[in-house]
Amino acid sequence: MTKLTLFIYRVYIHFPHLFMLVTRSRRWRYKRAALLLLVDSLLCYLGLSRANRRYHLCLDGIHFVVDAARFDIGGVCSVQFGGMYSEFDRELPDDAILIDGGANVGAFTMTYARAFPRARIFSFEPSPTTFAKLAEAARLNGYANVTLFDRAIRDHEGELLFLDEQFSNYSRVVEPGESVDPGRVVQVQSLVLDRFVQEQRLPRIDLLKLDIEGCELPALRSGIDHLLPLTRFLAIEVHHDEGFAQIEELLSSHGFRFVKRQFTNVFYRRVATPERARAVWGEAGEGASEDVTKIG
Repeated sequence: MTKLTLFIYRVYIHFPHLFMLVTRSRRWRYKRAALLLLVDSLLCYLGLSRANRRYHLCLDGIHFVVDAARFDIGGVCSVQFGGMYSEFDRELPDDAILIDGGANVGAFTMTYARAFPRARIFSFEPSPTTFAKLAEAARLNGYANVTLFDRAIRDHEGELLFLDEQFSNYSRVVEPGESVDPGRVVQVQSLVLDRFVQEQRLPRIDLLKLDIEGCELPALRSGIDHLLPLTRFLAIEVHHDEGFAQIEELLSSHGFRFVKRQFTNVFYRRVATPERARAVWGEAGEGASEDVTKIG
């Protein structure tokens, strides 16, 4: 992450989100925590503090745990205040099955666990630092419908080197031969979602959310046997136009249609039913979309 990128994020996203958080927190206990987080983050930004204190926040009854110096709050505010992943909310069943790839501190996971108490949510976060906050948030909220995994999502299983960045949203897998700060590198385990879905015997996936810092395409390509045929809606982060074009080509060939692009996220819905998906979505995608057609 460059200094310019960090500066832009702090000035135009992080601090405005913190101001919003202070005004939106309802109880004084959490408003005070949000205010202290704002001050602490500003001191860290100015180099006047190196302490990375952890804060317990509550937004609309949902508990989150964030750090002052790691800018965790951006994703929380984007989901809570901006409705980042709300495109398909009205079409999700009460007993939806959701996968949160790249859960971070749990903005998507905790929000949807509360909104859909009968849902099953499987959340993946490889960063040890971030996973600890995700697990603490799950404990504070007490949601019984959430299962957490401290694993990276890739197209192969095994050990990986993981760059645990100061800005948690930029933490990512280290590619072979890449030069990075060794002090920020940790070893993590990876899994393949296609195999996970098969082993868990999931009957369907109503919404697949992937925000895994450049690993989205390999994860999708390795999911053509079980993952994609079982999936109805997708919300995927893309990092450049070339990546978007490759994802578009892959998903359109497996019965999905592009819905919209919102900042770095793209949204897709199933509109066609390949042969291997008919057992899940019916001959014409019953329950998936009114304009579904049959392919394959």
